Formats: sequence, structure tokens, C-alpha cells
Amino acid sequence: MPLTKACLFIAFIVSNLYTIAQVRWSGLGGDGQWLTATNWVGNTVPGNGDDVLLDNTVGAGNYVVTLPAGNSTTTVQSLTISPAAGNAIEVVLPNNNTASPGFTCTGSGNALVIHEGGIFRNASGAGSGAPLSMAGAVWIGNGGRYIHNTPRPHVSIVAALATASGTETGIFEFDISNGSPLIAFPGRTFGTLVLSATAAGGAKTYNANGVNHTLIRGDFIIGEGVSFNLDLDDTVFIKGNYEQQGGVFNLGSSDNTVVQINNHFIQSGGVITEDDNGLPVIELNGSNSQSVTASGSISNSVTFKVNNPAGVMLQTPLSLPYKLELTQGKVTTSVINLLTLEAGCTIQADSLSSLSFINGPLQKRGLVAAGQFLFPVGKGNSLRWLSLTNVTGNYTVEFFRDNPKLMSNAYPAIIHHISSIEHWGITADALPAPQAQVKLSFNDPNSGGVTDLSALRVVQLTGGAWTNAGNTGYMGTPGSNGFVTSDPISSFGPSIQYFTLASTSATLNPLLLRQRPYTISGHTTPTALLAPSLTTGFTKLVITARKEEHLHLVITGNTGRVMMTIPVYLQKGGNAIPLNVAMLPAGIYSIMIPGMKEMGFPVRLIKL
Repeated sequence: MPLTKACLFIAFIVSNLYTIAQVRWSGLGGDGQWLTATNWVGNTVPGNGDDVLLDNTVGAGNYVVTLPAGNSTTTVQSLTISPAAGNAIEVVLPNNNTASPGFTCTGSGNALVIHEGGIFRNASGAGSGAPLSMAGAVWIGNGGRYIHNTPRPHVSIVAALATASGTETGIFEFDISNGSPLIAFPGRTFGTLVLSATAAGGAKTYNANGVNHTLIRGDFIIGEGVSFNLDLDDTVFIKGNYEQQGGVFNLGSSDNTVVQINNHFIQSGGVITEDDNGLPVIELNGSNSQSVTASGSISNSVTFKVNNPAGVMLQTPLSLPYKLELTQGKVTTSVINLLTLEAGCTIQADSLSSLSFINGPLQKRGLVAAGQFLFPVGKGNSLRWLSLTNVTGNYTVEFFRDNPKLMSNAYPAIIHHISSIEHWGITADALPAPQAQVKLSFNDPNSGGVTDLSALRVVQLTGGAWTNAGNTGYMGTPGSNGFVTSDPISSFGPSIQYFTLASTSATLNPLLLRQRPYTISGHTTPTALLAPSLTTGFTKLVITARKEEHLHLVITGNTGRVMMTIPVYLQKGGNAIPLNVAMLPAGIYSIMIPGMKEMGFPVRLIKL
């Protein structure tokens, strides 16, 4: 057989293999149209029984494939969109297709498969009915995207979404140009769900209601300009991030609506609210440390609940209007990233449990002749609450695990000694005029020894010396926990005021904890040191860890105020963590990694 005929024979066999097993896109027709035969390997448009593959085997780069216009239905066995890494391949059911359905897959397995970089855009212009018909599953792989760009029904597509491993972050996007669609939300399972307003020109309203839970295995993203009205008598489980880029998330009127977020809370804009008599809950309940970025706002009767043993860290200020519920996990705040409870906001916390508290400053506004308000503050692994009684004003409260004698060792004769290990700071606005009794808690052995409650006193740092603020009442058990209440106080200056526990007796209430360098049992060298400990800018923390973990490093000033928080990854064994403290003022600082048992006490840093 001549060579030319042999080549033609081989080409014929290859062409027929593609036709029988899988029809593949070549793009050689150059117009991106499905019906152009020269766009397909073998120059044959796919038929009803074909499995279709769009990839980059023949043609490199990005491309768009447009299905036929008019009252035309395209039917295949299956369609797979599988770009090469870094490429994008999009299939469009266009607005000028009016058939119902306009595209059908008859395969019983994975009928429509969209891999990373692949997009299927359903922009059907049909006047009624469902534009897509899928006998099998719609498999949107991680990084793949289905865009519902039409007001026509989508229930059958959502119901067909595959939930196998590898589809957790596959994107289902609603981007509908007209109408106020009721989206299939209750009782459904998504990978990543996106609500967009692009096709509508920047403003779009979506609605959903029902009595069954919704599972979002990836992220839930509310795009800029989107208003989402949800009236759900159940829970939205978000396994990834909650991300709101703008618009309004209206949690509606149900008392049972819970939005449960496993990863980070990211609100770069917009409002979360409710518009009726409902009491919805936003719950952070991950297993790893969660961050909160709240550049938008929360309004009306929305409860913010922390239920994560690994804790939550604010990356921006957070203001809450209605209720803060602390169940498990610390909420780490700072002067810059302050947690504020507005005038109508209450707090629910267990004052006897260190499972959950505010690790940093907490602000409460709008107290007017209030009987009592609890500030469940603490440091490290210890809750050390403070309460204000018969209180009026706006207050910020923080607990400091540090020696108050470093600020002043002067106090009146009635006071024999003050605590050497802990104190609290209170800042009050000038108006409304602040007035309160300060109730300080103790929790032995963390408070250094409380042996007689009648000899306890509250003292306040005033004019460079500690003054007696009295003991008008107390409750609790020596050696365990309790509190002591001060006289009424109105001398809350414009700057932070410090308070601590004191004793009127030399032999009662030692309020002292002897500290020693902490070492791992069997080792003689400390587990943490600074190299160098005196610096004008850069240093490093050298630390030995027993296990691999993700934690946060905390740098506090000599009053205990949090100056910096830095996420750190510790590998098992030796670690050298670089620190840039050039922006800190000169002074003495303490460095700790709360939650790391090997680092039981602070490492001291001197910034020159």
C-alpha cells in the first residue's frame, strides 16, 4: 500500500474512533459555533448519542463555544468541559435560543461535567419551561462554574448537582438579568454558591424561603449590589467562607434562621439585617481559628454567636446591634480591631467558664441607669470578668495579665498590698457622665490567693498612686471564685483607668503568683527566647514546639494592652519566627502564644 493511502487510512480510523468514543472540539472553523462542522475533530457535529469533550488537546488557549440560536434543541449523551491548567473554556446557551429545552444530556452518569477553568453559561431566552434537561448528574469540579443567566427555572439543575469529593468549591452562580427570582435554596446542597448582579446592571434582588436546611460545602458569596431576602425556618450550613461584597442579606422574619459558618466571616461591604420580628443567628462554629472582617454592618435583631473552641480573631472593628452569645472559644480583639456592643445589645456568657471570653478590649455603649452589665474579658486561657453595677455611660473594658505594681507601688495606709499579677482597664466617654460600681472577679489559683473576702478591696490608679475604692459587697468562696464590689465611682477620666484587687491585711489574700521560667519536662533550656531581646526593629522568636499547630502570637505593652497579633504556623521541633516591631514605641513588651502549653509565661522584649 502506498504511503499516502496508508496515512489516509490511519486518519480515517482515528477520526472514526473519536466519533464512536468521544467527539472532541478542534476550533478549526474559527467561529466558535457548535453547528460548524469544521470546529470538530473529524468535521462532524456531535449527535444525540455522542459524548462531547471540550479541552485543549487540539487548540491551545481560551475559547467560547456557542450553542445554536432559534427554536433549536441540542442533544448529546454527555458534555465535558476540561481546559488545560490556566485556560478557560466557556459554553454558552445564548439568549437568542428560545427552545425549551435548548440543551439536553441523555447520559445517566455525570451528564454535564465542568472541570477547573470550565464555564457553562445558561443565558436561554426561552419564554417558558426549563432550558436544560439532564438525565444524569451535573458535576461542577473545584474551580469549575455554572452560571444561571436566565429567569427560566433552575430547580432541576440544582437538584442534579453532584456532591462527590472534588466538587466542594465548584461554583453555582445566579446572575439573572430581570425579575425577582425565587431561588431553589431550602433543602438543597451546593458547592460554592454565588449571587451576582452583573447581568442586571449592578442591582439585583433574590428571594428564598422554606422550612428545610441548606448545605453550602464551599463558600457563600453575595456580590456587590445584591439583595438576598431569606425567610428560612432552619439552618444554612456554610462549610467555607461567608463573603459579602455589598448589598443586603436580609434574614427575614423567622426565629429559627441560623447561618452557621465554618470558616472565615468576610464582609467587605453591605448590611446583614432582618426586617420583621424574627431573631436570626449568625454562628461561627469552625474547628480552626476563624477571622472576622466586618467592613460592612449588622443591624436590627441579629444575634452573633461564637461557638468555636479554636477561637475567633477580629481583623477589623465589629459593631453588634442586638446580642452577642459566647458559647465556646475566645474572641481576640485589639484597640484597633475593637468589638463594640451598641446601646441595645446584650451579652450572653458564662461567668464561671473559661471556655469563651473576650481576649482583648470590649466596648459597651448606651448604658443608662442599668442594674448590671457583664464584661466577660480575659487573657491567655483565663476568663477574668468585670461587671459594672448601677451604671450609666459608654465603657471599654480590658483585662491585663501583668503586674500592676509596675505602674505604681504607692497606696494608702489602709491597703497593705495589691495584686502583683493582674489588673483591669476601664475607659469611659465624657458623655453621658459615667457613674458605676466596679465589680472585680477572682478565680484562684489564677488570682494568686484569695483567703478572706472581707479584707478584699477594689483599688483604682489615680494621680500616679493606687486609691482605695472600697468593698460594698462580695460573694464567692475563698480559694475558688467570687467577686468584690467597689464604692460608687464617677472619677472615670478621659484616659484609661486601671483597677485591681487589694488586701487590707498582711496575712490575708496574698494576691501573688511566683513565676519561674517554663521548660519542657526533662529539658533544662527554655522553650522560647528572643534573638535579640533588645532591638530597634527586627528580631526573631526562637521556640520549640511539641506538635504542629496554627496559633496566634500576641505582643502586649507593659500595661498588658494588646499591640500586635500575628498568625503563626509552628512545626514540631524548632521554629524561628521573624518579628518586625519597628512600628512600636520604645518600651518593654511581652510576647506570648496563647494556647501553646510549652510557652507558659511571656518572653520579654525591649524596643529601643
